Amino acid sequence: MSVGRRQTMSDCKAAAKACIDAATYCEGQGGRYCENDRVRMLRACAGLCERTATSLQDGTEPDQPLGEQCAEMCARVAMELASVKDDARMQECSVACLRCASSLKQLATPAGVDYDAVVADSFPASDPPAERAQI
Repeated sequence: MSVGRRQTMSDCKAAAKACIDAATYCEGQGGRYCENDRVRMLRACAGLCERTATSLQDGTEPDQPLGEQCAEMCARVAMELASVKDDARMQECSVACLRCASSLKQLATPAGVDYDAVVADSFPASDPPAERAQI
């Protein structure tokens, strides 16, 4: 098993655990933590991450739709959790999901592709705003 594949599997497992832990935490907190179907989204993400990790561990390539769905769901969860910036547990889950999405994209990206450029094009809202010229 390649180092990249092993890292992706590890990142998927970490994201799955982070999502389950975050979902349980949200249920315990209630209120704003349960808004926007957040708990359902976290559990769905955990399931996709687990299936993807299992596929990698079994030595099979996750089929393209599974890997893409997992990366997309992780990115959505990370964006959703960005609204809870003042909670370290939510931010830990967000970081784990972003790491998983990044690993999956890198695993699927042919060598020689500038992944940073792809991410910048895919998620322009995550870039800091350009500074305005002073008049």
